[in-house]
Amino acid sequence: MATRLESLMQQWAEATVDISEHRRATRAAKKKSARGARAQAAHWVLTVRERRVVLIAYALAGYDAEAAATFLASLGRQRCWPQKREEELSRMVEDVFLSVDVGEFAALSDVDAPSDCVSMRLAIEYVEQWRVVAWARRLLVTAGLAPSTAAVLERFEEDRGRWPEELRPPWRGTAAEPRARAWVRRWRARWGGHFGKVRVREPVTVEAAHAKAAAVASLLAGVGAPGEHQVASRPQAVCRHGTAVCAVLPQHAFDFPVPEQGSHLRSQIAGRFRDSRLGAAFAALGRGSLA
Repeated sequence: MATRLESLMQQWAEATVDISEHRRATRAAKKKSARGARAQAAHWVLTVRERRVVLIAYALAGYDAEAAATFLASLGRQRCWPQKREEELSRMVEDVFLSVDVGEFAALSDVDAPSDCVSMRLAIEYVEQWRVVAWARRLLVTAGLAPSTAAVLERFEEDRGRWPEELRPPWRGTAAEPRARAWVRRWRARWGGHFGKVRVREPVTVEAAHAKAAAVASLLAGVGAPGEHQVASRPQAVCRHGTAVCAVLPQHAFDFPVPEQGSHLRSQIAGRFRDSRLGAAFAALGRGSLA
């Protein structure tokens, strides 16, 4: 009898322990779920200062959302928030702008007497970086050149000198300093820059370039009225948008992603003048077979 009673008491004690452990696990799971819900609710919820930085950057960039959206992307990475696409961040910037009072926005964006100097300095930092990015993109598209580290630092120094000293971004140094080169690497990563190798091709001789230019000129001469099309007397360098194909580029060139425009334009012209020699010329030029 005593043995059976002891057995029942042992079973009851084990059941009690199991129930206690289950209750502790349930409470821990509920707390974890509550913390997750609170963290999820706090994702992409900006503080007052962060909203001010977004508004100031949006105003100083001429109502271009890229600088403010890049600030938000950096903020999201720092706080391990779920990643948002660039379009979503741009809409978020516009929503912040639409929700602000006009008087508050004017006071924040007043460079001569800003209502929040700390937010103004941070916004200027991102806007000036964005201006250098815009300059680098123009340089790549118009000249086919990728700016060097030294050129980026010089441009940033030139642009930051326009601001009052109390709002001016810090000096980043020269290309000879490791800290300056490290900053440029971070700048490139933040704004979507990358290194790319130039495709190695056989050098084009002067005679071949003149022959191709003469062939294009002869085809264009038969399209349209006289004087409608003007062809340069010397062959012009061609740089395809979106690539770093240029004879003067170094082995490793810093490149920014830009829209593919050249091939689209050629296909439009070739389609419009499909039955003419001009369309055939552009089609051949796109295939690289024009000689």
